[in-house]
Amino acid sequence: MGSFRPAASAVNASLAPATPNRGTGTVTVTAISASPARSQVELSINAGAGAVDQVAWQIFSGACGSPGPSVAGQSQFPPISVSSTGDGHLRAEMPFTLDKAGTYHVNVYWTPRANDMNDVMMCANLQQS
Repeated sequence: MGSFRPAASAVNASLAPATPNRGTGTVTVTAISASPARSQVELSINAGAGAVDQVAWQIFSGACGSPGPSVAGQSQFPPISVSSTGDGHLRAEMPFTLDKAGTYHVNVYWTPRANDMNDVMMCANLQQS
């Protein structure tokens, strides 16, 4: 389980005023089976009204901000559709399981593809419940 917090963004103040990211939400990852490796992921976010139509997300090893490897290929993470009020929900069965001794985080991006750390809207460190 994890709760999203806005990602820190580096903005050159001489170019534009800094605008904090205000995304919020929760994520739950539940192991379904070990062989084959399968997990169910439930995401619920709010990106702010009118912010975006679709966002990407991905799970990585390590804590928020770390450059850990992804737990699956980028194409395995379906985009989240976002309503005009900024709400987005996703429930998906995924081809991986997480090591209970490992550390993981989930990034949600401003764009429909996870391209760059500068595109991270919010991050959640996963905690075992």
